[in-house]
Amino acid sequence: MTKTTNLVSNILWHLPFMFMLLSCHDMNLAYAAGGKLDLLMSNIGISAMHMQLLNNDRVVMYDRTDFGASNISLPNGKCRNNPNDLALKVDCTAHSVEYDVSTNSIRPLMV
Repeated sequence: MTKTTNLVSNILWHLPFMFMLLSCHDMNLAYAAGGKLDLLMSNIGISAMHMQLLNNDRVVMYDRTDFGASNISLPNGKCRNNPNDLALKVDCTAHSVEYDVSTNSIRPLMV
């Protein structure tokens, strides 16, 4: 085994321990600063596979569209029509939402 291979395997072996120490350190910092976690909403209607924090304190969240209906309807009777979709040809549910941090509310979006 070369020195480089040995060094890389040694680093990879220690990586989980380093992450564990860093996460414990972050938890201690949050505790020391008076931080806490709160459940703001128990269900937003979709599985958030991707999220993007916007500069207006809102978060856009996206889900898959080819895996069936979500738990939140699109407004005003809008539907997505896709004859090639294997799960739902006509889908009237949202697969994206906008979460407003200041009002703790969600708005369904059309993908």
